[in-house]
Amino acid sequence: MTPYLTTGGRGLNMRLILLSLIASLLLASCAPQISPVEERRGPVAGTGQLSLYLDGPDFAPLDLAVVVSAIEVEAVDGKSFSLIDAPLTLKSKEEVGKRTLIGQRELHRGRYQKIRVKVTSAYIIREEERADLAIPEAPFEYLFGFEIFPREETPIYMAWNVGASVRGRFQLDLAMRISTKARAAAPNLLFVTSEQGNRVSVIDRISWREVASIPVGFGPRGIVAEKGTLAREQKTKGSEDQAHPSLKDGG
Repeated sequence: MTPYLTTGGRGLNMRLILLSLIASLLLASCAPQISPVEERRGPVAGTGQLSLYLDGPDFAPLDLAVVVSAIEVEAVDGKSFSLIDAPLTLKSKEEVGKRTLIGQRELHRGRYQKIRVKVTSAYIIREEERADLAIPEAPFEYLFGFEIFPREETPIYMAWNVGASVRGRFQLDLAMRISTKARAAAPNLLFVTSEQGNRVSVIDRISWREVASIPVGFGPRGIVAEKGTLAREQKTKGSEDQAHPSLKDGG
């Protein structure tokens, strides 16, 4: 009797251990998988944002269309950085009086010296007939020096001179005037603050599309205009309201 009871007890203990292991494995497989919290990605330290805008002409003497496959900026050390992910088509008649954001990128702090625009095709409409233009193999290059500062936006404006963009009758010579000075804002643009995103969205009131996104300070809650000049009013948590100095007298 004693050996039987001993052996039976050991067998019972082994069965209990096996059942416990199986139960533990089943519970582990049924338990919800908890994913680690994803860290919000922000600007990389030491980088700033470059925003490239196309300023359309006030008047388009030519019905010109240009297909751009690449836009790059070149740093003083010779390294190049792309600003667009997909080809875009610029049509002179559609760009009249408009400012369009055509490229944005985070760039490392430093000086840059050149903008390159690669065109794959272009055509012009004359007397309701389309004529393809000759395109140079090399991209159009514009020597223009600018500097990127950490956690700041550097806007660059390309003013399109449509009338000077065709040489002779069928040769494309894309004429752009590069500047860091903005032209007066078009009246069809709507500026909307995003308190959580720390940005101001620029909305085209004709198409109701976002045409630009401007990084600003922490927690913007309103925009105030005075005599046609936009001033950003920011309210920062834990501090007094901050406004443009010209607005303090009640513009």
